[in-house]
Order: sequence, then structure tokens, then C-alpha cells
Amino acid sequence: MFNQQRYILRLDDACPTSNWKSWELIETICDSSGIKPLVGVIPNNKSKNLIFQPPITGFWSQVRAWQHKGWTIGLHGYDHTISTKQGGLVPVHLKSEFAGLNIDQQKEKILNGTAIFKRHKINTTIFIAPANSFDQVTCDVLSRYTTIRMINAGISYYPFKRYNLVWIPYQLSQFSKKKFGVWTFTINPNIMTTSQIEMLSDFCHLYAHQFVSDIDDLFHQYRNRSISWFDKRLESTFFKSNPPQLTN
Repeated sequence: MFNQQRYILRLDDACPTSNWKSWELIETICDSSGIKPLVGVIPNNKSKNLIFQPPITGFWSQVRAWQHKGWTIGLHGYDHTISTKQGGLVPVHLKSEFAGLNIDQQKEKILNGTAIFKRHKINTTIFIAPANSFDQVTCDVLSRYTTIRMINAGISYYPFKRYNLVWIPYQLSQFSKKKFGVWTFTINPNIMTTSQIEMLSDFCHLYAHQFVSDIDDLFHQYRNRSISWFDKRLESTFFKSNPPQLTN
């Protein structure tokens, strides 16, 4: 359980106005290597920064096709707009769609998002916060009012349970081989360069056998694990080396 390395490939910011040429290249890499990624799907995108082309009409059909192939669909916030300048529980960035909002505001966003997923026949058990920032209120809303039981967040070596959710650790945006632990590699297909896509392809095909194929399995494996001193040491070291910054 604790002597192996496992990887998760997370693809962020899927919405109707995504850079679909790049997404198609990433999908080909995943299919050819047999990797089933975690995809952060924005239910109702309002961010102007994520307009790369006119919206495609078959967006939800595409998401259902990913789901049919066994890809994990994550609820990536609601509209991907920045509401506060707070980092929340994991202050990777000092900006958030959720952290600092009251329970009614967060509940409205999250339930609106899950309702859109349900209307389009998309199932999800995992939440991905835009800017990776959220607070305990976010966790309370997810655990009390939705069927979501995991969140892709936290700087740790292995998943752990906190605030009635299993936290699947999110640590990296660069590909590198690890000796142990569960590691999420997060990329944004919308803005990837040709060289970055080539690096992704090389890593995925070389280490395909170490990628998690079903994130729900991690929930069952780690649902009773508390965060360890070893994990807290990693978290402390990470934030000393990467202090949160207020970004646009």
C-alpha cells in the first residue's frame, strides 16, 4: 500500500471554448498509452481567459464519450470565476472561486454545477477547485449536499481523509519519476506547447503501467487513512519553498 509509486494525469479546464486541437492530441496520447486521466470539467464557464475558440456544439457529448472510455470526470468548480483573494486550506494561490464565500453562496455554486452534470448524464465523485483553492465550507457543502466524496487537493505522499472527504494529493505540474507515493501531474491542454505535448507523450508511454486507472479505487484504499507526520512535513516544506502569490 505504501511502497509503490502511482501517477494520476489531471487535465484541467475543459469547457466548450477550449483549445480543441490540443485536447485531441492529448486524447490520442491517453488512448495510445492506455491512460485514463482525471478531467476537470467546468459546468458553466464564465472565464474570458478560457476562450480559445468559438464554443463547440457537441461539448457534453464529448464529455460523455470520455466518461464512456473510463476517464474520471471531476467537477471543476462552477463557472471558474475568481470571487476572493483567499487561498483557503491549501493556499497554492491567493485567489479562489470558493474560499471565503459563505455556505449559501458555495452551496448554490456547487449544486448548480452538479445539476448541470446530472442533466447531461455526467457522473462524478471528485471535486477540483479552480486555482486549487477552497475552504472548510467547501468541504462541508460537498460532503453534506452532494455524492462527491473526494477532492483532488493537498500536498501529501498518499491520499488521506479530512473534513469527511478523501483528499487525493495534488502536487506537480512537471513530469518526473518518483520512488513512492501517489502523485497527480496536472496539465492544461489549452495552453500546452508542442514540446510539452511531446514530453507528456514520452512520459505516459514509458510509465503507463504506473498510472491509476480508476480513482474510485483510491477512495476505497485510503478512505480511513489519517494524514501522517511524514505528509505534514512534505506540506510544510512545499509551502516554505513555494509561498502563495497573489496572481491575476
